[in-house]
Amino acid sequence: MLVELKTQISGTRDGVDWPAAGTVVDLPEGAELVAAGLAVPADKERAAAKVEAAAVTQPVETAAVDADVETAAVKPKRRPRA
Repeated sequence: MLVELKTQISGTRDGVDWPAAGTVVDLPEGAELVAAGLAVPADKERAAAKVEAAAVTQPVETAAVDADVETAAVKPKRRPRA
């Protein structure tokens, strides 16, 4: 069943952390999560819109750039030779 999680569920599912609150996922136990108040049914159009919005708002991978910036910030500046 396609559901949107209302809250962050602690623990893991099949050895993987549960998706974040607001995530739309297709789960076999979706009806049970809806009955427990942890999720709401989601339609395919809304799910597609959320996936598209997430793709637009996710940050660009900058780990390598950030590492260079951090390294550069730590290096002491050398004085020019006289």
